[in-house]
Amino acid sequence: MTPNFFLVGAPKAGTTSFYRHLGQHPEVYLSPIKEPGYFADEMRPENFRAELRPRMKRELEATSEYVAGPMLDHRHGGFVLDWADYRKLFARADKEQAIGEGSVHYLWSRSAARNIAARIPEARILALLRDPASRAHSQYLHGVTAGVIGVPFREHLERGLRHDEWFDAAHPFLEFGMYFEQVKRYLDRFPRNRVFIRLYEDFRDHQEETLRDAMAFLGVDPKFKLKPEARLREARVPRNVRVGGWLKRSGVWQAGRKMLPGRLRKLVRSAALRPRAEVNLDPRDRAFLVEYYRADVEKLAELIGRDLSEWLR
Repeated sequence: MTPNFFLVGAPKAGTTSFYRHLGQHPEVYLSPIKEPGYFADEMRPENFRAELRPRMKRELEATSEYVAGPMLDHRHGGFVLDWADYRKLFARADKEQAIGEGSVHYLWSRSAARNIAARIPEARILALLRDPASRAHSQYLHGVTAGVIGVPFREHLERGLRHDEWFDAAHPFLEFGMYFEQVKRYLDRFPRNRVFIRLYEDFRDHQEETLRDAMAFLGVDPKFKLKPEARLREARVPRNVRVGGWLKRSGVWQAGRKMLPGRLRKLVRSAALRPRAEVNLDPRDRAFLVEYYRADVEKLAELIGRDLSEWLR
């Protein structure tokens, strides 16, 4: 069995929530690994910066072990490089009409559209696109929360502008928001009636309608009532990103959480962290990013026939 649809991105554009909603539908089968990344040639351990490769190789080994087992628990991501292993992800699909996965690097990848079209030419493609300035800031905050970024946003932005060819937290970062060529690659290889493009704002403000449209696009019953997602605990970020990043990377933060009693742990957490929603994008940084993406946004608006002027404010 092979998939017949792909949620290709963009990262930090509501794709995980969108994917989980679709997974509720009885006529939809989703890979137990949400982001196997098989069709993106770029996403391979040898393409990561040297200090990250041992971790990538460990993840590859863990994923191989997982795929060799019953795959009863669901995983967010993992490297699946072998075609036979990739097909195992869909072996339990039975009578479902729509069978898919959601590797959000596929939109950015220069190889994924070509590779999907070669293997599965009848595939359906779904993409959610978000204001690229807000998307970049959201990715940054996610990295800060995870402890992989430990510098202020402007410094991280400057690193993204000076990147080399190796993958790390700063690359691809700004590139993820350059949508015009990314979308065009799919429109060049798949008929427009098999490419579903919506904006993050569509999903945020008109969730039921957007999901109904997606279900109809996938050929499953659009009247099936999807349940709202359970509200997750609000993510928090360090008040001092340099100190917070060091604490997480060194393991001190994780050790402290285990050692401190509950009440003291809550006090320390409140003093050291703040809700992610309170961290706004500096207007000066937004102005810089708007200009950085302006030409690409204008070309994208014409390509997909949408008014994207709000992205340029």
